[in-house]
Parts: sequence; C-alpha cells; structure tokens
Amino acid sequence: IVHTDGFEEDDPSALVADPGVSLTRAGDVARNGGWSLLVDDLTGYGQGVTLLVGPQRLPPGYYRVTAWVRLADDSGPAAVQVVGPALVGPEDPSWIGALVGAEDHRSVQPRITRLRGAEWSSTTIFLERRPGAAGPLAVRLRPVAYCDDAPAVPYPFHVDDVEVEYLGPEEPSLPQLAPMACPLTPPNDPSGDPVG
Repeated sequence: IVHTDGFEEDDPSALVADPGVSLTRAGDVARNGGWSLLVDDLTGYGQGVTLLVGPQRLPPGYYRVTAWVRLADDSGPAAVQVVGPALVGPEDPSWIGALVGAEDHRSVQPRITRLRGAEWSSTTIFLERRPGAAGPLAVRLRPVAYCDDAPAVPYPFHVDDVEVEYLGPEEPSLPQLAPMACPLTPPNDPSGDPVG
C-alpha cells in the first residue's frame, strides 16, 4: 500500500476539487473513523475531484486505486466512476506543478459503480505507471450519466477510505467485469432500489 487516506486530518490535500465544486470534511458521515469528504455543488456531469498521489517516488508498474463512495442522503440511484489517467496541467486550476497524461499512465480497467441511497460502495481502477513517469499518479472520481434514468444534475456524494496499492512491475491477471446494467432502478425490483 503506497497511499491511504480516511480524511481524518484537517488538510485533505490528496483530493483536489474542480472549479466551482466544493470539497468539505463531513463529521456526520464516515465509513471508518470520524470523517469523510463531501463533494457538492456539482452542476453537470464531468465534474468531480482529482486524487493526486506521488509524485516521483512511485515506481513504474501496476497500481490499484480504490475509493469508497456513497450519496449524501437517501437520494438515488446514481453512478460514479474512477477514470485515469487524469490530465493535470498549468491550464487547470488544480495545477500543482505536475503534468500527468497518457505518456505517463495507462488505464487498465476502469469501472462504473452504482450508488444507492446511503450505502457505501467501493469503486476501483487499475493503472499502469510507465517507466520514466515524473509526475504524481492522478485519477478522477466523478459522477457519470450512465443510464437514461440518471438524474439531470449529479447528486452530492461522500468519499472515504481511499487506497492506492502497488501491484508490481508485471500486469496482473484481472477479472473480466460485465458492464453495469441499465436502468439504474430495474423495473423488477419492488423496493425501488437498484440491483447490483
């Protein structure tokens, strides 16, 4: 494990919010410990937060990045995704002195995760960090309008227990994941909650 963060400290510097998006420590909702981060003021899809880990001390090879997410209240259903590599550059207000692009990292297996109400769900991406990569490992966590019944505006969501694990220099054997089924709330589910 090369990075873990449960956001128990006052400065959640590993997460950077997009312009206009608020990122607030929340003491009333946590998966573990006493705190999580609330991502709010989302006005459209594509907005979210960027996780920055590094920079130079991370070796080349394969990494698994996992974050636990849940909706801010019992709203839903909705979907979120961890995507990478994230581009962080001088034109981006979250610029911190590093440019991370396709030349440094390759997404091996991104995943879309269904959220339902106040349940915590993990979302994961596998990345390859190429030899010579100089900047931090950077991935984005964002809501996605994956199904036709996605909300018109993304719901606020909490993030907790982010973990970055180095898997070694060789590409790991990864399970084949079936795409998430639509609609977000299947008609055969009497509870109105999504299945899966």
